[in-house]
Amino acid sequence: MSLLLTNARLVLPHGVEPGWVRIEAGRVVELGKGSGPVEPGRLDIAGDYLAPGLVDEHLHGALGRDFMEADETAFATILRHHAAGGTTALLPTSVAAPWVVLERFLDRVADWQRSPRPGCPTVLGAHVEGPFLNPAKAGAQAVEHCCVPDRVWVERLVARAETVRLVTLAPELPGALEGIDRLLAAGIVPSLGHSDAWDEDVGAAFERGAFRGTHLFNAMSGARRRGPYRVAGLLEAALARRSCVVELIADGHHVSPTLVELTLRAKLPDGLRLVSDATAGCGLPEGAQFDLGGRACRVQGGVGLLADGSALAGSTIRLLDAVRGLVHRHGLPVWAAWRLGSANWERDGRLPAWCSTARSGGLRVGGPADLVRLDESLRVIHVWLRGEPLASDA
Repeated sequence: MSLLLTNARLVLPHGVEPGWVRIEAGRVVELGKGSGPVEPGRLDIAGDYLAPGLVDEHLHGALGRDFMEADETAFATILRHHAAGGTTALLPTSVAAPWVVLERFLDRVADWQRSPRPGCPTVLGAHVEGPFLNPAKAGAQAVEHCCVPDRVWVERLVARAETVRLVTLAPELPGALEGIDRLLAAGIVPSLGHSDAWDEDVGAAFERGAFRGTHLFNAMSGARRRGPYRVAGLLEAALARRSCVVELIADGHHVSPTLVELTLRAKLPDGLRLVSDATAGCGLPEGAQFDLGGRACRVQGGVGLLADGSALAGSTIRLLDAVRGLVHRHGLPVWAAWRLGSANWERDGRLPAWCSTARSGGLRVGGPADLVRLDESLRVIHVWLRGEPLASDA
């Protein structure tokens, strides 16, 4: 398919510029400034934004379905819902579970990696969030399925390194440092989270090569007293370490506006990844019931909660909602907020080769034709997945 998109405002990594884009065979083949060539069949964008697709590294589900179901229909339902919101590549994310359950999930992810379905985002691989979680910081995840990263468990994941792309683990657990070594050697990115670590635990993980933190502020240790002294936890260590890249769930609930502002000051421009952490409650109405790793949850006040209200259970947003929030609530320019959910991948040379699928670097010649057209309010008008148009409901 060949398509010329003209008269657009291109959302680039360092600003918004008038421009045009030509698509052929699922790739961007030409890119220019100004209104663009006058040709029959061109699509006039009429001054709307044209942006690269969003990339979500951490999401569990939507519309009552969860990736852990490892079911074809569940995957299709979740992926299409997030695609309609402008997410064009993602990592389906697990919860702590027995190996036989996690194995079924990884098998399904691998199948979607090999065979992308029409109308669905590119599945880059899996984010394994658990089971290497500290039970004291399990959050909404099932404590009974948390375990230490012993050699048997780590080797199971390394054996599936073509699919396992990201693993959340608590660095203070026995075997965690050796696990980080092994994961990195296999091209799998370790991410520190669901952790009660002290400053020195995090420092040891950084020294082994870890450089990423899972959903900053949520399910992680903060500064506390040890004897007469106050010592940093994972939160402060991740904020202070310039080389540490952190996830942020900017849904207006998981992290307060003041804490979002603190994160922006500490981590812009290159140390922050927006994620949705969307669960099966995403897209469901207020009061709806859903499941997360076998635990009953509900949608309340625009967020997911355990049924008893004792803990957050992921978000109910799509990644675009987080981008909008940074623009509308925190005053970031559209281009600056957008790159936190897309082009920021290009800026981190430590990412292994598997990330190349998502490295659009913004809009560029030769990059994937995963594009999003948005109006002034950042409402999606059109999405193109690998050059093919997709209807939107966002």
